[in-house]
Amino acid sequence: MSTETVLTTVTAPSLKKLWGAATDPSAEGINSSPAVVGGLAYIGSDDGSLWAFDALTGTPVWRDPVGAQVRSSPAVADGRVFFGSAGGWVYADDALTGARLWAYATGGNVTAPPLVVGSTVYIAPRSGSFVALDAATGALLWKVNVWGMWGGAASAKGVVYVGSEQSKVFAFDALTGALLWSRALGARVRSTPSVADGRVFVGTDAGTVVALDADTGRIQWTSPASPPSTSAVIRSSPAVDGGRVFVATAETTPMDGDVVAFDEKTGAVDWRADYVADYSTSSPAIANGVLYVGSYDTRLYAIRARSGKLLWAPGWGSGNMERGFNSSPAIADGRVYIGCRDGSLYAFGIG
Repeated sequence: MSTETVLTTVTAPSLKKLWGAATDPSAEGINSSPAVVGGLAYIGSDDGSLWAFDALTGTPVWRDPVGAQVRSSPAVADGRVFFGSAGGWVYADDALTGARLWAYATGGNVTAPPLVVGSTVYIAPRSGSFVALDAATGALLWKVNVWGMWGGAASAKGVVYVGSEQSKVFAFDALTGALLWSRALGARVRSTPSVADGRVFVGTDAGTVVALDADTGRIQWTSPASPPSTSAVIRSSPAVDGGRVFVATAETTPMDGDVVAFDEKTGAVDWRADYVADYSTSSPAIANGVLYVGSYDTRLYAIRARSGKLLWAPGWGSGNMERGFNSSPAIADGRVYIGCRDGSLYAFGIG
């Protein structure tokens, strides 16, 4: 639940760029999503580092170079920041200083965000095993063999959920790692699940959104996110709010994308924003009735969640953001933060 109070459907149209903070200029870009906690904005870069910036000014505070791309979005809890790397490691740093606290070798490229629940951090590498680690020490608590995890895990009521290229969604006991259920969906799952109101929502490489019963894994509904004439995949994590499920699509024929809202209970399409001019793998973020999502078309969109009406989407194609957004937005303290494939973290606000 968002605690945002400044950005609303009334103020969002007045957003403007406040600052851009560059990572190493030799980087291929930022494909991580920011976490904003305690006045600092954390983000990974393809330059092989995790960065911490002053959230107000964009001034660099510290940098932890790990020698491999950091596309894993950081998670911050209890004074620690957790993140993974393409080198197959997951790290815990002191959130204020960047000092290394521990590192764990996963055996596979980690692009998914860590999930922190209480004293446990869950890591889903693309190969190797799904693992639970002690958040304070990095000690292994349990591991299970699930391969092809592009997305991260979600948790509710003592259960962790994760999807994979095995075309399945898995539910594990959060304490022991015991398999509670698995469900085959017939298409690869590369998005992070979302859990709300007793349901697990995931996007698939078939361009569908699937709702499953969180207790049993029974499929409640499956809905295509794009018209039948298109070929789409869904890599973004669904956002759930106000009885709706929101996703962004990456359509490959033609190269395009939409933002789509589904009825949470039935899967019926409530609205489709087809004005997005290119595909999107950005996961929507929502606060106060406004949906924020980035696109490869160089725009950050603010959309009225109830109707799909466009509120704000200035074009940045002639500036530094011409490479577009693969990152997902973070909303904090009246600002929207998002990483760009030009290698910079940007902050937008109303003043």
